[in-house]
Amino acid sequence: MTPARFSRAVAVVVTAGVALGGCIPLRLQETPPVSGIVVDASGGRPISGVRVYFLSSPECAAVTAADGRFSLAATSRWHLVPLLGVADRFDRARLVAEARGFEPDARQYAHHADRREERISLTPSP
Repeated sequence: MTPARFSRAVAVVVTAGVALGGCIPLRLQETPPVSGIVVDASGGRPISGVRVYFLSSPECAAVTAADGRFSLAATSRWHLVPLLGVADRFDRARLVAEARGFEPDARQYAHHADRREERISLTPSP
């Protein structure tokens, strides 16, 4: 290997080490799986056509069926995670349910939470 080629190889390795800064790539869960029903807070009737989604993944929204039921699968994304320091993320996944004629509802979940059955009550708009 020529000295110039060796120097370039060292530069690439050093640059990669600095860029990663002690991090490793991991696929982490961004949002938990959530399913359930959306009902009218004033009468308890199921509401169809409600858009339910996590703010971090609005493209993965579910729309409630005629029986008010919805289901959202967990989503995951790649992250660079530091080997040292804080091991847990402090942010939360924020779930939103919104429909025409109703006040939106928002609630937070831990990324690793596993909600199998959620009941969301929407209040009619004034």
